[in-house]
Amino acid sequence: MARRMFLAAQDREPDQIAHLLLGRADVRLQAARAALDSAAGDVDAGRAKGHDGALLARRVRSIVADAAEEVLVLADHGLGPGPLALEEEHARRTADLRIYLRQHHAERDNAALGASLLQGNRAPW
Repeated sequence: MARRMFLAAQDREPDQIAHLLLGRADVRLQAARAALDSAAGDVDAGRAKGHDGALLARRVRSIVADAAEEVLVLADHGLGPGPLALEEEHARRTADLRIYLRQHHAERDNAALGASLLQGNRAPW
């Protein structure tokens, strides 16, 4: 979605809104990438076992799902209906991502994260 937004901005002179949408997409995707990279380091170092591993998985899953969901909204705003209606590949990719994201139970998964934090008996921050 973000790549499609980037290509659209290269096809015509982008305005402030296009810059804003690309910037927001970049921030969210970089945060998700950082969370995944950090989690991979924790897994490789053996720090992602048991309760700590479950917390890490819940956090990373939520960060990535939130980022993907926001980028979808940003792409919808930035690209408008044209690509969804006229570009089969983009429409299919968007639909597939939306179905995948619905498998994340947002509020319930975040509630489970909150409960897990309390089970640890120590503030993680």
